[in-house]
Amino acid sequence: MTDNHKPEISIEEIEAEIQRRLQASDAVLAKATGKRRGSRTAPEPIVVTNTVSLAAGKIRKLLGQRLKLSGPALPVQRFSFPILLWDAWITLHHLSKEPLKLNQDDSIPVRWMKPLESRLVPIPDWLGIDGNQSARHFSAFELLRSLDCIHLRKSRSYDVEYLLTAGAHEILKAGWEAFRKRSLRSRLLSILDPGVDHLPDECGHHISHLQWTIRIDGPLRGLGQILSKRVLECLPSDGTCLRSDIVEAFKGSDPFIPQIGRGWEGRSINATVEEFLERLPPNESLALLGEAIVHPVLFGILETGFDAQGQFTMGFSADGRAYLGLEPLPAPKPDPHIYLTPAYDLVFGKPDPQTLAWCSLFAELTGLDHGVVAKVTAASVQRALALGVEIRQILSILDSMLAAPLPDNVRVTIDGWTQRARPVQVTEGFVLACPEESVASTLERMAKGQAQRLSSLHLLVSDKKLLTALRKKAAEQGILL
Repeated sequence: MTDNHKPEISIEEIEAEIQRRLQASDAVLAKATGKRRGSRTAPEPIVVTNTVSLAAGKIRKLLGQRLKLSGPALPVQRFSFPILLWDAWITLHHLSKEPLKLNQDDSIPVRWMKPLESRLVPIPDWLGIDGNQSARHFSAFELLRSLDCIHLRKSRSYDVEYLLTAGAHEILKAGWEAFRKRSLRSRLLSILDPGVDHLPDECGHHISHLQWTIRIDGPLRGLGQILSKRVLECLPSDGTCLRSDIVEAFKGSDPFIPQIGRGWEGRSINATVEEFLERLPPNESLALLGEAIVHPVLFGILETGFDAQGQFTMGFSADGRAYLGLEPLPAPKPDPHIYLTPAYDLVFGKPDPQTLAWCSLFAELTGLDHGVVAKVTAASVQRALALGVEIRQILSILDSMLAAPLPDNVRVTIDGWTQRARPVQVTEGFVLACPEESVASTLERMAKGQAQRLSSLHLLVSDKKLLTALRKKAAEQGILL
């Protein structure tokens, strides 16, 4: 054999190499798209990352670079309540009492959702987010899975169940504020970190459809970072701006408009990853922007509203600026317009969505118009306490919103309700009483996070099928259940 002789390559080896390259090119997009909501196949587990890795100074350099401001837009009404976080929190509590099995069509049973109807905060129509209760719960499931609070289980009959992981009970004990802080580490906010090459799921779906007309040459690596950078460049660094300005700034500089009446060469175009966003048509650009910022809005990181002329506004909320390490902006002094009467009625002079959302955490909403809009009751306060909303938070919210001091009798009564609140967590299942701590540790490890540790010698298994599987594994180790 001579030195320049090339060995023969089989057809199978060529096909395997082609397949390997195709998989490498689509790795980023495939990770983003995954399985759509309602799929019978359990999605891959989501890795939780610390979303913002950039220094505050580098973030400030990116913000607002593409904006051409038409003038300051001071919002008359603003909304930045963390909708998704609260939905996920009460959903997690409800799952701890009643695991969820989806209907055959992958919808949520009405019986399971009914107790939560009054616990979802009201969101304004102009926010542009689906207020459907089922859709809000599926978004909550997405966040809870990213935080490793719940997992999916599919039975042989193709029934899909949502069950709590072992770590979820510790999260529940930590309370509402601890859950809020933990949620900020979810990968759902990675769109605000151009250091992470990640495409949000819906963006991945949309980009896969766009590739019928704008085909990306080569691998998709880096597209997630480019999208994150573009979003930051279009968000204002100071205050709030018109949403129309953000939409204009996000648009591509050289959009490709397919020529429908022409041949295939006029209906599609090739582009590099760097050129992709610049070639998007206006409607497609707007859709992709909406999908990119939906989770920051749901987290309360972005604040949306409208100004005195009725134009939509957007910018970072106070929580969003703190999250990104930005300096806080001087906020206009609120105009308190709520009175809490000695009869525990919350009287609103001019209800706004932001105030209604916060008051719904501990009061019974009775209307959305002026006048008596809510009532503070023993049940509503104790329900808030059971959900981890502390009494100091309730009083802080009231003090910041009331136009007159809190009546003394109301303060004393709320304190009494707090003292009597003794929430008891009820969980159904099977208690495993182990003879030794080492046996309990072994069984806990075998259960792979699905057994709750009650004490050094006791475990709680909430599922009969898991107990059967655990009994078989334990027998192999000489442990009899």
